[in-house]
Amino acid sequence: MINTTFCRCVFSAALALTLLCTSSFADPVVIYDNNAGGPTGLNNGYQSDPHSGQIQADEFELQVESIIGRIEWTGLYAGNDSPQDDSFTIHIFEDAGGSPLGGTPVASFSPGNNVNRTDSGTNFAGLDVYEYSVDLMFVADPDTSYWLSIINDTTNDPNDNWYWGTNTSFGNNHRSFNNGATWQQIGARTDFRLLSIPEPASGLVVSVASALALIRRRR
Repeated sequence: MINTTFCRCVFSAALALTLLCTSSFADPVVIYDNNAGGPTGLNNGYQSDPHSGQIQADEFELQVESIIGRIEWTGLYAGNDSPQDDSFTIHIFEDAGGSPLGGTPVASFSPGNNVNRTDSGTNFAGLDVYEYSVDLMFVADPDTSYWLSIINDTTNDPNDNWYWGTNTSFGNNHRSFNNGATWQQIGARTDFRLLSIPEPASGLVVSVASALALIRRRR
């Protein structure tokens, strides 16, 4: 005899898993915007490039526990304005009383040249402004200050240094001249956005888990 309840459970689990794989990760949503204005809101750029001897970091805090799945930001290449292959590193530092905690970051990612880079069509001070994005995975605790540091090492490109797009009208960004060991406040705002997997993904995960648990019980 065919167990119709068992078959329905199998179908539900398969359907939920299919939706989870095909749609729930397709469209990340912005969960934090540092409000520097994107390509058109920039009025400066700060070096965040070991080639120039300094790196930048800026603060973010989320109200609920979140999975950061993508970061978007802007930047420029000063010199010949002729970018070559990028060499990005992304650090996330803990907070130490309103500045990044010096030393080892809580998380590090090394996408190198494997980032999405597109010319935004906007110029600043005669330089092309580029938009970037990269996918990663970081679980941010709620109501906890973190510091994001985006670094592009252009040592192999002697003609350009990389600048993180910045709005100098307000903010709390910091810079380091010793690769993050110590920091000093500048007081501007770097341009970045944090994106997460949409909320329906968690519901689908629960659906899959529930359906599989029911299958085990029926068997």
